[in-house]
Amino acid sequence: MSTEDGGDKPLGPLTPRQAELLRLIQNLDPSARHTIKILCRGAEPWEIQEVIEHRQIGEVKPRKA
Repeated sequence: MSTEDGGDKPLGPLTPRQAELLRLIQNLDPSARHTIKILCRGAEPWEIQEVIEHRQIGEVKPRKA
């Protein structure tokens, strides 16, 4: 985010919801690409509506049970 003078606003401490969102992102399978649909309430992440895993042809592997 930018401030009025065009500079970047320093990051403050994470809220519990921001921390939970980052934990989810950090735990995604690194061998796949993902699309995440997040609903925000103001600047606060409020709900993760959808997580889609994308794979290219030839990368499809059976899911582990």
